[in-house]
Amino acid sequence: MLDLYAGSGALGLEAASRGASHVVLVEKNRAAARVAKRNADLVTRAAEHSVAADARPVIVVIPQAAQTFLDAGAEAMPQAFDMVFIDPPYEVDNQALGKNLEALMPLLAPEATVVIERSTRSGRPQVPSNLELVREKSYGDTTLFWLEPRDL
Repeated sequence: MLDLYAGSGALGLEAASRGASHVVLVEKNRAAARVAKRNADLVTRAAEHSVAADARPVIVVIPQAAQTFLDAGAEAMPQAFDMVFIDPPYEVDNQALGKNLEALMPLLAPEATVVIERSTRSGRPQVPSNLELVREKSYGDTTLFWLEPRDL
């Protein structure tokens, strides 16, 4: 599971607590990345007491910009992600988000799901041709977009 723009890491850590074996939290804000690291350590310690050693999640916090992480590409990650959550700050426009999605493609498993959370005012993200928008749901001022790799 990959959580881009992770903030405190809450979403990725929730995935870890629900069975995700590997979670990568990417957050460029140093203070937020420190909070994510502390939270990851808490989840890891809790798992040591409640889960068999071979079922404990591996959680990695990467304190860098999402695009920098994505530009490093598949060489930086030993395995593909089957779940990605992207909740960029408001100042990340749809063009930058589209660039994130393009760079994300080599890191995705064939059956991956990508979920994007945006302000409803931001409009629909620019979806590259190798991804397909399969669902969209609005909740007040927030819209979630579900994407999957397209068979090309």
